[in-house]
Amino acid sequence: MTNNSPEKEKVLVRCARCEAPFEPRSTGGMAQRYCSVKCRQAVNNSHKKKKVRVGAARKRRPLPEFAKDAAWVLRRDVERVERIFADDRFGAQKEEVTTLLRGHLSYAAEVCQDLLSRIDHPTGE
Repeated sequence: MTNNSPEKEKVLVRCARCEAPFEPRSTGGMAQRYCSVKCRQAVNNSHKKKKVRVGAARKRRPLPEFAKDAAWVLRRDVERVERIFADDRFGAQKEEVTTLLRGHLSYAAEVCQDLLSRIDHPTGE
């Protein structure tokens, strides 16, 4: 008795890491690219290491450019606080607003005064 069904031909592919030939799984899912779990994990681990190296080698922005942007953000935020005090509702809600702002304004005033003194009287930095 002969079998009339054609015999399934073995298809071999090469591993994307070690280039060893292997027969990919026949179940569904994404196409198998690696011959073993070991090869797949080795590739995944090498990608993680590359990301760490790239992140560590990132260049910082030039300090004058960073300072310019920070100064404009500071000015914008101070103007926003000024508008709160100029608002026609301020008189009626002064206690609540000042409770929320007093600590932040005191901190900002102290830090800004310290920074101004460092600009006016630089130390040997």
